[in-house]
Amino acid sequence: MADRFTYLPSIGLFLIVCWGVPQALRAHTAWFDRGRRLGPLALAAGAAVVLIVLAARARAQAASWRDNRSLWEHSVAVVPGYVSLFQLARQDLDDGRLAPAVAGFQQSLRFKPDDTDARVDLGIAYTRMGKLDEAAASYREALGLAPNLFAAHNNYGNVLTRQGRYREALDEFRRAAELEPGRAPAHLNLGLALARVAARDSALVELRAALALQPDLPGVRETIAALEDSARAGH
Repeated sequence: MADRFTYLPSIGLFLIVCWGVPQALRAHTAWFDRGRRLGPLALAAGAAVVLIVLAARARAQAASWRDNRSLWEHSVAVVPGYVSLFQLARQDLDDGRLAPAVAGFQQSLRFKPDDTDARVDLGIAYTRMGKLDEAAASYREALGLAPNLFAAHNNYGNVLTRQGRYREALDEFRRAAELEPGRAPAHLNLGLALARVAARDSALVELRAALALQPDLPGVRETIAALEDSARAGH
């Protein structure tokens, strides 16, 4: 159970300790009289012991919050559910730990098989590992669950391009640009895909649209210039 779920329930426990313990001691007169004779010294010693124990426990617990990785590793150890497994896998992906990331996303999908985020991120991990067939399968599964998912179309198009399946990639990039017309990378990928299949005029339209949306896109001006030179030369 996450720590935050224990805060409110703990209030009742603290009230029992604060009020119940003195009442219990009064019920045993001998213990109560002995406590009064020992006085403040006994109270201070008892409080010190409690504080030492709590401080040690707090120090150990604080280590779990040192950074994102520590937090999610602790969460997986305590509550190995979808959220903790997915977040740890995403941390592994960010850190370049691809094999653990793949395993983590697969485990998270056992808890939530219809999660498209995990399938897209799994595809990213497979792509970075060079496992393009597995990446393509993961993106297709995501699109089977959410046909209008921009990231899945765009990433699947990139995988198909790396596999040399340019016309199939073109379909994915075209759909991605339809879904997110305001995103420069969508037009950039579509423009490059069109250029690969010799659709120069259409490629120039998409590349100029990408540049209008994001003027600092690297290499786009040079690509446009090369296509324009090719058009003037009649190639």
